[in-house]
Amino acid sequence: MFVSAFNISATKDIHLHKPSLSLQPIANLNCEIFHHLYQQQAKLTHGYLDRNPGVWERLIQPEEKEAVYGYLIGNPDQPQGYIIFSQHLQANNDKFILSVANGNAEVKQGGKGELQLDITGLASLYTGLFTPHNLKLAGKLDATDTALLAATQIFASPSPWMADFF
Repeated sequence: MFVSAFNISATKDIHLHKPSLSLQPIANLNCEIFHHLYQQQAKLTHGYLDRNPGVWERLIQPEEKEAVYGYLIGNPDQPQGYIIFSQHLQANNDKFILSVANGNAEVKQGGKGELQLDITGLASLYTGLFTPHNLKLAGKLDATDTALLAATQIFASPSPWMADFF
């Protein structure tokens, strides 16, 4: 016979809180800090490659009439990450066909809308954070059974991940 006793009131001494990571806007998009943070992560993540300076310039140099935004994540003196983005792709608002064969994927405009989701659902699906079935249960994805099965096979992932450049 096994008897376990514990003091429930002792758990009140555990102080739980959600750590917050601040976002610091960067006025001067300097490749050096991004490169340093990227190299730190690359050492820990399989598949990350050393980036040529041209890749960094492409990320931070705006095209004509394009604004590029940069943020450091965490303490400004010791940031933990970064975000670089621009909002200029109107072409992302359409129907697309994703074809996958022999390890290669192709995306083109068109389709019947057999699988529908917004950008937050797509990000969760693409990164492997949620399965298509989870997204459907949460109301973030609408799909036929056939499209749901195909998406489950295409976006199978052992754990969430995403390359920081795509």
